[in-house]
Amino acid sequence: MPGFVEWGEAFTPNGRFNLTQITMGLGWLAGVNGVTVSLEANNFGAPGKTLASWSFLGLPQFATTNGAVQTMTFAQGIVLQSGLTYWLVAAPLGTNTQAAWNLNSTGVTGLGAVRFGSVWLTASVPSGAFEVLGNSIVPEPPVWSLFSVGLLGLLGAIRKRKTALRGGFVGRF
Repeated sequence: MPGFVEWGEAFTPNGRFNLTQITMGLGWLAGVNGVTVSLEANNFGAPGKTLASWSFLGLPQFATTNGAVQTMTFAQGIVLQSGLTYWLVAAPLGTNTQAAWNLNSTGVTGLGAVRFGSVWLTASVPSGAFEVLGNSIVPEPPVWSLFSVGLLGLLGAIRKRKTALRGGFVGRF
């Protein structure tokens, strides 16, 4: 296995939401026991700008069921947009770290990326086990009220203009 390797998994939200939690299946094999995980924007089909990062330390031994699920909870502020691709990237905490991202047990495949040095290589692969949760963002009622008032005003102006155009030329020859 080559030295320092980062692994990324892509996902695309089906709605706009405030990120609240990311859960991942991670395990440790040898070396420094931990990984740094980052949430990254998409950069032409590969991981790009880091939006948030955190570390998981003291991972369970890989291939055991003792606490393989690692969870990070977020305060409000990271908004994920519907239809945009994002990446979860796991990187070893040290150059001698050997850690693993457990694969999902459902047979789901998706876009994955591995980075050797500064180059990302992407392919469709069995997806790592992870879950991204958030609170849906819907427009507030005052926003809908303002939108409705504006729409009624626009319709009223159009009706007034049509009425003025119809009656404005009668008897003016």
